This record gives sequence, C-alpha cells and structure tokens, in this order.
Amino acid sequence: MGLGCGLLASTGCTVYAPMQPLMPLVRQRGQLEAGASTQFTGRVEATGAYSPVRRVVLTAGGTLAPKLGDRYFLVTRQYEVGAGLYQPLGPRWLLSGLAGYGQAYCRRGYVDLGIFGPGVYSEYEAAYAKRFGQLGIAYGEDSRAISLTYRLVRINFDYLRDADYGPLPLPAMTRHELALSNRLGFGARPTPRWLLTSAVGLSLSGTARLDDTGTSSPYHVVYEANRNLLPAFFMSLGVVFRPARTRQ
Repeated sequence: MGLGCGLLASTGCTVYAPMQPLMPLVRQRGQLEAGASTQFTGRVEATGAYSPVRRVVLTAGGTLAPKLGDRYFLVTRQYEVGAGLYQPLGPRWLLSGLAGYGQAYCRRGYVDLGIFGPGVYSEYEAAYAKRFGQLGIAYGEDSRAISLTYRLVRINFDYLRDADYGPLPLPAMTRHELALSNRLGFGARPTPRWLLTSAVGLSLSGTARLDDTGTSSPYHVVYEANRNLLPAFFMSLGVVFRPARTRQ
C-alpha cells in the first residue's frame, strides 16, 4: 500500500476529476460573467453564467488537461451545463441553487509513495455522465466577495478500467463536494470588470466501499475499484470578466 497520491496528483487517487462547483455571482437580469482558471497540474477550466430573466441563471463550463508526464498525469475532457435560481439577501448576501448535467473522459496515472519499498504505478481510464444539484451562498460586493458552495453529484460510468486488471466493478457513485472561492476586483471601481479568483475544494464519496469478500471479482480488482472512492482535491487561480450589463 502507498501514500501520497493525493498530493502528487493534485486531485487524488481516483480517476474522477471534479469540476469546480463555484457559485455564479450574478444578481440582476442581463448580467453576464465569464471565467478562466488553472490548476498547478496544467489543467484549465472555463465557465460562464448569464441571467436571462430576473432570478434565473444559466451556466456552462468546460475543462481540459493534456498529458504532461509519464508517471504522474491527468488527462481529461469535460463539460457541464446548468440552470437555477438566485436570490439577493440585502446588498451583500446572495443565495443560489443550481441543477445540471455533464459528461467527462478521464485518464490518470500516478506512483504511490511506498512506505517499505518502491512505489506502485497505477493507471485508470473512465468515461462518465454526471447529474448534480448545488447550493451556494456568497458575501461581498462588486469589487470583492467570498462564496461557499456545496454540490451533490451522481456519476454513472460508461466504463471504468484499470490498465492492468481491466474493467472495475463500480458502475456508479455519489460525491459530496465543497468549494470555497474568493474574488478580488482590479481596475475601475466600484464595479471592476476584471476580478482575480482563487478556489479550494474537496470531493468526498458518498458510496460505500465494495466488499472484497463474497464477490466473484478478485480481491485486487475490488481494491482498485475502491481506490476510486477516495477523496479528490483541487486548488486553482483564475480571472473573471464581467461586461457591462446589457439589460435593466
């Protein structure tokens, strides 16, 4: 058994690579915001949010990570779309809820930090669809804000396989995800068009581990499947652009 894959691979041992469950900070009809961020693994993510009518928000996002190493890497292509409601609570507080759908392809490779010997190389590949519901609360103003978001995700695998052992017996899983985000505007005030963003997040499995006894699958196959139920982490830096509001 090894340690350290969460730190070395940035998002953990699991092949699942969560998109950031960040809260759109639109408050009025006609508001639009577009964002871009990166993680230190080289993964980039783009998001957008728009309010077509009062209290309604539409969102879309995508993320891409090329293969940047031979022993430690994450390759992914993902998108998601969502729709929901938002409610300003006074001049500084904002509450929102979203529901959405997405699809993803992921491939991850890493080497565990062995305790008593050399680390073991693992590689997984998966394609999956996801459905999610999300709640968020934010505090701040146009030039600075902080938000906390919770997301419940249901993942259904089209396939999940290990490079050595083949298909893994994990058809679906549920994840609980939290993200804390901070925004700081720069440029013209009191309504800057550009904001610097930072975010940290954690994804935990809500699916019970597979029992490695009394199953037709070999122990090592069940073990590899259970590794994909481990936590996933992320940390990112980025920018958000908010053009002038087009409608009152």
